[in-house]
Amino acid sequence: MAKDKNYGKQRQYAEMLMERNAQNPNISQEQAAFLKKLAEYRHLLHSNPHQYFFNTKKTYEIDEFFALAHSQTYFQMIDLPFPKEMFDLLLQMKAHKEKQSTDFDNSIEQYAYTSEAVNTLIERYLQKIDDEKDTLYCPRGELRDASKDPVQLTIEKLNTAQERILPYQRKIQQELDKLNTPSKHKASYDMDL
Repeated sequence: MAKDKNYGKQRQYAEMLMERNAQNPNISQEQAAFLKKLAEYRHLLHSNPHQYFFNTKKTYEIDEFFALAHSQTYFQMIDLPFPKEMFDLLLQMKAHKEKQSTDFDNSIEQYAYTSEAVNTLIERYLQKIDDEKDTLYCPRGELRDASKDPVQLTIEKLNTAQERILPYQRKIQQELDKLNTPSKHKASYDMDL
């Protein structure tokens, strides 16, 4: 319960910072909207990697967001520096995620390493914006346990999530198998035609 309470306070604090950033005269509304989403998705990718790795609703939101923003023209339009290296790594991370059906263990490890590199690049990008625009988008990392390897934490989170969703995946596969198995009645009907 204490963890939930702390999370609620953290969320409120983050919302307060985003509201403050949106009121900052040094950035436009378009910049504020983009940076808010970037900060939100960075947090999700870092703290809840399963929500992207296992094709949830958030996976599609993130993919759509980065597809929209993955062009120099977009960044010229909102007048922010184009983070090409970050987008290149995001594409690698997506590719590792998509390999999970063929080599789960290897894809998790590669995804975790790339995810940490993406997190670092996004934080650097946000810190640069904060320094230039007097905003507060970059996380301070005060609650992170420096003694824990972030790559290993991501691997553990993904393995735990896999254990939780495996029974549901099996049940869905069984239902799909039932739907794809021709019934005896259908087979006899097809023969009558």
